[in-house]
Amino acid sequence: MSAHWTSQSTRDFVYRISSDFAFQIEKKMGAEPINQSELAHRLEVSPGRVSQFLRNPGNTTIKNMVEYARALGMKVAIVAYDDRDPENQNGPINSQIFTDCWEKAGKPNDFFALTECTAVIRNAAPSIHYFEPPCAPYEKKSLAVDTQLTNLVWQQHTTTSKFLTGAGAR
Repeated sequence: MSAHWTSQSTRDFVYRISSDFAFQIEKKMGAEPINQSELAHRLEVSPGRVSQFLRNPGNTTIKNMVEYARALGMKVAIVAYDDRDPENQNGPINSQIFTDCWEKAGKPNDFFALTECTAVIRNAAPSIHYFEPPCAPYEKKSLAVDTQLTNLVWQQHTTTSKFLTGAGAR
């Protein structure tokens, strides 16, 4: 397997992360909706500068990222992580993965809130486990799972909970 294109240089890796950030900004602009001129007004820069940033964010700084995010009512977090891919076969993890996980955990804003959002697993029998969803947006209802089934099928006791699994999960 060949290495991801971002393994060629630090510059490539930075470009990928910056492009991912610019995509988040564009996504938020579309959701508001806010056009480039309005964002430029909020940032006190020219519309051309906003366009340049969105087309080629490779030279952006953390300061610029914070300014763009705050202009849209967002925040920025820098996350270093170990994905057990030291050769960079897969490239950096897309920021949407982190966002989705944070949202599914109930958007905790500190470690205390994160602890409150931890799922509870109770064993009822050697092969039956009850999973209690962590916190909002899930209802406080349990899911019963027989882990000895070849291809696990989750029986949902609530329509608001969504859990994914595959064969052999425990």
